[in-house]
Amino acid sequence: MTGGSGPDRPEFGLSAAFTVPSGIRAEAYGTASADGTPLTPDSVFQAGSVSKAVTAYAAHRLAAGGRLDLDADVNEVLTSWRLPRVGEWQPAVTVRDLLAHVAGVSGSWGQGTARDEPVPGLLDVLAGTASATPVVMDALPGLAWAYSGGGYQIVAQVIGELTGLAFADAMAELVLGPAGMTASTFRQPLPDSMEPVAARGHHDGEPVPGGWRNQPDLGAVGLWTTPSDLVRFARAVHADEAVCHSMLRGHPVEPRMGGGVFLTVGDRGVRWWSHTGLVTGYTSLLASTDSFSVAIMSNDDHAEDLIAKVFRQIAADHGPGPAGLTNLFGESIRRWIEKTADQDRAVGRYVLPWGAEVQVTAPMGQHAPELHLTLPGQRPVRLLPVAPHEWRVPGMAGTDITFDPPDDMRITQYGQHLEARRAGELPRRPDRPVLAAGVVDHLPGNEARLLGGKKRDHRGRIGRLADPPEAERGAGLRPLALGQVRERAGGRAARRHRVDRDPAVGELDRGHPCDLVEKGLRPRVERDARQRGTRHAGGDVHHPPAVSERGRRRLHHQERPAGVDRDQTVEIRHRGPLQ
Repeated sequence: MTGGSGPDRPEFGLSAAFTVPSGIRAEAYGTASADGTPLTPDSVFQAGSVSKAVTAYAAHRLAAGGRLDLDADVNEVLTSWRLPRVGEWQPAVTVRDLLAHVAGVSGSWGQGTARDEPVPGLLDVLAGTASATPVVMDALPGLAWAYSGGGYQIVAQVIGELTGLAFADAMAELVLGPAGMTASTFRQPLPDSMEPVAARGHHDGEPVPGGWRNQPDLGAVGLWTTPSDLVRFARAVHADEAVCHSMLRGHPVEPRMGGGVFLTVGDRGVRWWSHTGLVTGYTSLLASTDSFSVAIMSNDDHAEDLIAKVFRQIAADHGPGPAGLTNLFGESIRRWIEKTADQDRAVGRYVLPWGAEVQVTAPMGQHAPELHLTLPGQRPVRLLPVAPHEWRVPGMAGTDITFDPPDDMRITQYGQHLEARRAGELPRRPDRPVLAAGVVDHLPGNEARLLGGKKRDHRGRIGRLADPPEAERGAGLRPLALGQVRERAGGRAARRHRVDRDPAVGELDRGHPCDLVEKGLRPRVERDARQRGTRHAGGDVHHPPAVSERGRRRLHHQERPAGVDRDQTVEIRHRGPLQ
């Protein structure tokens, strides 16, 4: 199986597992590396943000055992690190709010480290590293949803301190071992014994140097696993009644968000919970109902379209039917694009009234709504958006930066306004991406689309928001089945699959969403077969056109810097004087 439109694009693979009456069925296609090594159901992948669901489960297990109060201030638990003050104010943040992304904590977004570089420890990540900012408060807690990987780093630290173990060891004891996830680990770097079965990642059409990047954000994106192990994890969630009810209950601030997973009510009232994952080189999806679970993983970070189609096909053929999974992250990306539409116009050099020059850059590109301001003799300072053309310096409530495109910048401090005029454009990096309309389409279940397929013009305008085409809602479009994935070059990809008759995994009793009925199961059977199915017109598998190749990948990354969703408005009604 090849992953792109050109014959020189390196090959990648796709692996899926889902529940069947006898246990777990697993299938794999394509290659695990550029040298043609075949992918198998035992190949391990980086799970990206699907790791968050597993971390959340560990926290809920500690709470069910009476070792953690989900509604207590985390600073009452933590000793090695504490959530920093905001000026003179010390906010109280709970694990429940952290798991639901409503705690107001910053994103702690990083791209991982190369395999030949040291892996920062958890405390280093919380305090900030060369590639990621420290975890701090970025908004008032408990009022609005905003995706935060930094919150899961705090949860990871809580889990480690409560158990007295390193986070990876604590996860093995609390989750991986009890769930039977024998092919999974949170260890970074990946243990030497697992390297032979690790699928090598592909990023922007090329193999990731070294095969993959290490992920120090353990609680957020640190899991290595297989689709079969993810299905075992989903079954473990439903088998634990106390954890199930706590984890799958919507948060009052955002009812579509549970305690670590997204919640959806699909066709015929079927309730799904799910999480997607995307890190450099890998894409993944886990989705489950009370009686059916499916996990799909790929060693290519352009595979979310294919994964979405395969999910719909598996859910239709083997499960309760396809569903448009809740995608709060996709909604945040839409707002993200709207925010970043103006920041490019602010980039440049400006001259103060006395002739000194200041510089405005956008080092994150369109991957984040963030500018950097460099004053004479100073290090760059971050600017975050508060309104169209208006930016602020985090931690400096009395300082505002306003841009009046195309020529003026106003700095306001202590009620005084300082005007600066543009001196000239900074040279743009040649590889800086321009987002195209349609980028939101590439996340499963997203209801809002940017249509038109046209690149943003020089004024930063983007396509209008509209409903997805009728065909994309299921009329006239048959999603790709696993058996329809074929090699573009005319060869046939061998389908490797097995029925994993796991004694720890059985068929679910539909009588209760959190009940698991054990059944007698036989040893697994594994076989190879030629791939079935038909080609699309022209003999090729259809892939939607790639959108802003390099920029789209990092836009979809499951970790985001601060300021992603801080434009949400919360209305608080006055109910009368205090008694």
